Amino acid sequence: MIKSAIKHIQSRDAIRSTWGSEDQHSNVLIKRVFVLGSCEGVQFEDLKGKEKTCENVIESESVTNNDIIQIDFIDNYDNNTIKMMNAQKWAVKFCPKADFILFVDDDYYVSMKNLLKFLRNPFTYDEDPNNFSDTFAAPKRLPPNFDGRLYAGRVYANEPPIRNKMSKWRISLQEYPFSLFPPFVPAGTIILSNSALIDVYYASFYVKHFRFDDIYIAMLAWSVKIKPLHSTHIFTEKQTYSREKYSTLIASHGFNDVNELLKVWQEQKQLGFA
Repeated sequence: MIKSAIKHIQSRDAIRSTWGSEDQHSNVLIKRVFVLGSCEGVQFEDLKGKEKTCENVIESESVTNNDIIQIDFIDNYDNNTIKMMNAQKWAVKFCPKADFILFVDDDYYVSMKNLLKFLRNPFTYDEDPNNFSDTFAAPKRLPPNFDGRLYAGRVYANEPPIRNKMSKWRISLQEYPFSLFPPFVPAGTIILSNSALIDVYYASFYVKHFRFDDIYIAMLAWSVKIKPLHSTHIFTEKQTYSREKYSTLIASHGFNDVNELLKVWQEQKQLGFA
């Protein structure tokens, strides 16, 4: 589930033709969907500078690709939690048999092959990401206390809320009275197993809304006793490209340039790592 801004059509097309392709792994069923907000206040122009209605543009894109979910809310930073929770609602309702759900922003590069390797056994991938003779075999070496609920990404722990009144990330004591956030995964790349998704989604019926989506997911996971799993191969900052580094990388932020995304994916695909 790729969280995308209304106007990012080029990014969506680039993802469709690269890491988001649904048919790149014949023995794994992959469904790609883009999650968008409303068209309110958004206008498009054609090549001649003539305005086109947003509704018509998105409807055309949806009919062509069959991968658009549009939710009726204004897509801005403070509404990220609304976007995330509606994406989860859709996944719970329409993808009940999905084993895993990836929530990712549209400015990420993702190696689907490495992601699938990770999902084979999330607890050993970081030890030796190349030691997988059968990418899609059953998991091995699971911790004895693992209950099957996977909440994974790049984990941040012992992070305090920002109280500085000048910061756009300021959190008041009324909003969050505690000195530390629960361990959380930044919302740019969150991986949930189906069982974790269901528990986290239904926990939102009982846990007060919080405007930062990654912290809210962490609060929900904490409330149902799911611990986040850290991966050193998922990056929230742009990683300088090299063949070696990207051969084990699962996801990297910072791919606003669609030509760069295409170039990196094509080279990694040729090397067998995408």
